[in-house]
Amino acid sequence: VSAKRLVKEEGKDPDGRLAGALQNYVNAFVPFMNIEETKQRAELIKQFYEDRSGGARANWQTAMYAFQEPRLSVMLGFIDEHKDEIKTVLDFGCAHGGYAAAISNTFPDIKVVGVDVSESLIRAANELKDIGEQNGERVCKHPSNLEFKVANEYSVPSEVVPPGKFDLVIASEVLEHLPNAEE
Repeated sequence: VSAKRLVKEEGKDPDGRLAGALQNYVNAFVPFMNIEETKQRAELIKQFYEDRSGGARANWQTAMYAFQEPRLSVMLGFIDEHKDEIKTVLDFGCAHGGYAAAISNTFPDIKVVGVDVSESLIRAANELKDIGEQNGERVCKHPSNLEFKVANEYSVPSEVVPPGKFDLVIASEVLEHLPNAEE
């Protein structure tokens, strides 16, 4: 998004190399960024992330890496500092549900909802919540305070995310994938 803005600014890309590199990147990694029409772009984003997730091969075990991520300890520390203020968390772009599960495990009194555009990842997140087990122990220790739904920035259902419902919204590794992130 920032590179697109630089390409458009006069004098920032005199030889066109940045524009060429940007277009090559978009074509290879985020082709939906080439589409201006919102509905068509939303469908391409959904298909892109469905394919990227592994589709039918996606499973709850991919969530386990999230429990080792350094950024998770930062998230948990922030929530701990504000635990009296935070009763509900939305994990927007939750993928396989690893961060949401870790938050739920650490703070059983907080309601955590994860949404993602990929139906396969939401299926895997629900498997993590419902049946995930490692070393003979359930991965999700408090499944009743954890919920996963399919949604995107254009179609978050109001029953999933009513206005003003969440005290904290997490969008880890998400904004860079939204075509209109600066808006």
